[in-house]
Amino acid sequence: MKIMVVDDHILFRDGLKYVLDALGDDISILEAGSSDASIPLLKANPDIDLLLVDLNMPGKGGLAVLKECRTKYSMIPVVIVSASKRKQDIQQAMNMGAMGYISKDINSRLMINILQLVLSGGLYFPQIVSSDDKALFTPRQRDVLELIVEGCSNKVIAAKMSISEATIKMHVTAIFKILEVTNRTQAAMTTKENGLLLGN
Repeated sequence: MKIMVVDDHILFRDGLKYVLDALGDDISILEAGSSDASIPLLKANPDIDLLLVDLNMPGKGGLAVLKECRTKYSMIPVVIVSASKRKQDIQQAMNMGAMGYISKDINSRLMINILQLVLSGGLYFPQIVSSDDKALFTPRQRDVLELIVEGCSNKVIAAKMSISEATIKMHVTAIFKILEVTNRTQAAMTTKENGLLLGN
């Protein structure tokens, strides 16, 4: 597998090499420190399996690399790896044809899972459908989620909302599935980090 990393920070590129080793036994990693430096590498290596691009770099930046790929190397999946969590940055990357958007502060295990998803043809945009998106949950699910964030148990939520605990359990299960989490702590953290209840 051939992967190209475009990032202006050498230390980050070095660290990413160790993470990417988990994708397979025979991985070749190409590096570029700027968008300009990446173009000749792309031209010389059209058989790249995955392209990881920093968003904010000196010069043209990561979106220029993404545009080049979508124009001339449309078969190469591109994932933006950035410190930015701004919704507009994620939206723009998605609109321009990126296959994924990864925050630089996630753990290595999650990054590998995301890259495997992209390599299998999937998409990963964690916040693009979450931030301020009221359509993500039903009104009742949003009420339940708000109480989960407050630390309430199913029994307490049922009492507060005057519905059965069994019904609350069904809502909690649906919420976990939407958020792609497995417990209440993760649900609360994801909700707070992504501002899912903003605008209530």
